[in-house]
Amino acid sequence: YIHLRDTLWRTLLGFIGSMTVGIILGVLMGVNNFGQRFFNPWVVVGLSIPAIAWAAVATLIFGFSIISPVTATVLTTYPYIAINVWKGVESREADLVNMSRAFNVSRARMLWRMILPSAAPFLFSGFRFGRAISWKIVTIAEIFAGNTGVGYKLMQAYQLYRFEEAWAWAALFM
Repeated sequence: YIHLRDTLWRTLLGFIGSMTVGIILGVLMGVNNFGQRFFNPWVVVGLSIPAIAWAAVATLIFGFSIISPVTATVLTTYPYIAINVWKGVESREADLVNMSRAFNVSRARMLWRMILPSAAPFLFSGFRFGRAISWKIVTIAEIFAGNTGVGYKLMQAYQLYRFEEAWAWAALFM
């Protein structure tokens, strides 16, 4: 239970971090062209780098700590969330934006009352992607940089030729 708890905790932290980064970038990319042009290369690069590479890099930088799997999770997952939020914000109705500007509605009020509610279905889709990917990435990162967790126990059992135990940890992961 200790190892499952540690994996779930790292998954939650990585998921919260990736949702935060992804939502901020997605909103900035969807609201104006400068944000889209500036952040689009970062999102594309984030999509092109595999999770195992982020896990290895995070291990080299942060060592065997809780930060390694969380960082690998954030760096792998945020592009998927950012793209979903970006397309959701981009799909808002232009007439409503123009009307809001005509009535001098503040940007903060437009964001909370119009942009985010119209992007809600895309946000939930990003939420689902982020949650699914976070669990996988944390487990992979624990194989590299864990001293506790499901990935760590899976690799430990495999290295000690305890294949039944390794399958049990793999089944828990699945």
